Amino acid sequence: MRYTCQPYFRVAGALLAMLFAGGACRQAVAAPPAAARSSMVLLGAHRTPVIVLPVSPTPVENFAARQLRTYLRRITGKKLKIARTATPVGAPLIILGPHPYNRGLGWQKLGPDSFAIAVSPHRLRIAGGIGPTVKAQGQVFVQERGTLYGVYQFLESLGVRWYRPERWGEYVPKLKRIVLPLGRKTYRPAYKYRWGIRKYVEWQDETARQRAMARLWAVRSRLNVDLVNTGQAGLITKYGGCFWVNFGDGSYDQLVPPQEYFAKHPNYFALINGRRDPNGQLDLANRAVQKLVAAQIIAEAKANPEQRIFSITPQDNLGLFSQGPKSRAMDDPGQKSPYGGVSMSNRVCEFNNIVARLVAKAVPWARIGCLAYSEYTGVPSLVHSLAPNLVVQAAAYTASYSDYSRSLTDPSSPGNANFLKVLKGYARLTRPPLMTYEYWSGYCWYGPLPIIHTMVNRLRAYRRYHVDGVYLESHPSWGPQGLDLYMYGQLLWNPNMNVHKELDRYYQNYFGPAAAPMKRYYQAMEKAAEGGGHFYSGGWGAWNLFTDALLRKLGRDMARARALVRGRHLYAQRLEGVWAGYQVALRTRRFLDRRAQGKFRRARQELDGLETFIRSFKGGWVFDNGPAGYGSIARVMQAWGRKLPRP
Repeated sequence: MRYTCQPYFRVAGALLAMLFAGGACRQAVAAPPAAARSSMVLLGAHRTPVIVLPVSPTPVENFAARQLRTYLRRITGKKLKIARTATPVGAPLIILGPHPYNRGLGWQKLGPDSFAIAVSPHRLRIAGGIGPTVKAQGQVFVQERGTLYGVYQFLESLGVRWYRPERWGEYVPKLKRIVLPLGRKTYRPAYKYRWGIRKYVEWQDETARQRAMARLWAVRSRLNVDLVNTGQAGLITKYGGCFWVNFGDGSYDQLVPPQEYFAKHPNYFALINGRRDPNGQLDLANRAVQKLVAAQIIAEAKANPEQRIFSITPQDNLGLFSQGPKSRAMDDPGQKSPYGGVSMSNRVCEFNNIVARLVAKAVPWARIGCLAYSEYTGVPSLVHSLAPNLVVQAAAYTASYSDYSRSLTDPSSPGNANFLKVLKGYARLTRPPLMTYEYWSGYCWYGPLPIIHTMVNRLRAYRRYHVDGVYLESHPSWGPQGLDLYMYGQLLWNPNMNVHKELDRYYQNYFGPAAAPMKRYYQAMEKAAEGGGHFYSGGWGAWNLFTDALLRKLGRDMARARALVRGRHLYAQRLEGVWAGYQVALRTRRFLDRRAQGKFRRARQELDGLETFIRSFKGGWVFDNGPAGYGSIARVMQAWGRKLPRP
């Protein structure tokens, strides 16, 4: 699939050209007379289009029309009318959705996220597919995001970008004239399931306004999955619904709550050091547990038929699997886990197969999902196939299974070699598509995270291993890591995009007069990260990239950028968050240097100052540093502090 649509930067009578062959968008100079026969003036000085909807539009079609009207007005200053008619009259027209005039676009054969855009002499037509309808409990659940995505694609072809959830994070060009070449193109996403970054900060710290901003930004980024365990699993009708899936770790204690079952059935729980432990995993060899878990999932599936995938993932408790003889008989003693001891992969996969087959008999439409994570990441050696309704999501967690400094296929990286084996192995075992669980967000690092090269490499490679869904565990520090969060959505939709051009556009649109030094700033970090010192999931070890020499170079670019945006409030605000990330890297280096020099009092002062600096930013617009979000990163800094001798 090719999808290299680029925006337009100059206005003043320039021709806008979206080249449908190959999907590229370019700006052209004033067209010669012959070009008029192959193009359509959508909007000009004396020409204003009308947006046309079906007679009975759905909520998402209404929303798509309003979004189009809003942004075309911001782009051109003209207010467009929205009409509802089956037989539109007049020109030019922008016809949205399953209107009779869009019948020939072939939207009926498209999936819920795909869409077609066609330009004829008097019409711009945009229509997307509609997924299968689920009727349950008096409600109808529909997947129909394609037309809305088509509107966003068209606006992006004009240069619009949503870099952050806030209004000040948008870029909207000013155009006097819109001219489109005649033609037609169909757009499809590279990955069916795309999720993560559906929050502004951690859920517990979010305000209602932040939640609304983040969800809309996720829709504009074409992220299409909601999670059960976020507390926001309801399908939003005006956004065209979403895929509702759950792979979350910790489903065992939801399926078989210890407070409900342990007193009467202690044998349902892990045998640890001779005693049953309610805080351990379930006893996966126990037939009663297998039947109970299946029954719980069946009941959940019947109650929530719109949900696609139900979690059957163990607790995130390293080393708390049952030591009973029947449980150990499920293991391969020769298969070791990088985390120590025998791998739990065979045990977990055998249990999952048993449960999946029971579930399939009662609710054949349901799928159950399990992470390949922690002690059970590796491909099982004794289980040679997985049930057709079992979906695996492989987690690229810690140095054992991830290395952001190297290509996925680089043999010099043990972690990446391990993860590649996982992908290849599960691709052979599973009939449904494989999914991955990524950590391209700083759960242990508030500084800059130069991982564009990592995302490009992984998302281009994963398609070879039947990966059809990607999740990002996000801890969204929008200031220092905002570029990563934006590019994640772009690359997940189309990993083969022209990355360099999109990045150049980002620097220009987002930083304005400071584009040149900020391009140097980001390129220097990426150069240091790609093939440099090893760093891992969640940004672990990323602080080691920021040597004194690199920080001096970054500091010069940052100082130049700040001087260029002085007095320019919009650009200064955007730059402030990036500057804060640079300060985290700089202050962390000072701490590490003082510690290495044995100047422990100074090191502790630097560490305390770093924490004070991070906490000084309020509201989540720079760091995810609220009470809920601060915990995991604080633990890293606390670990640094514990290594300092006390006076």
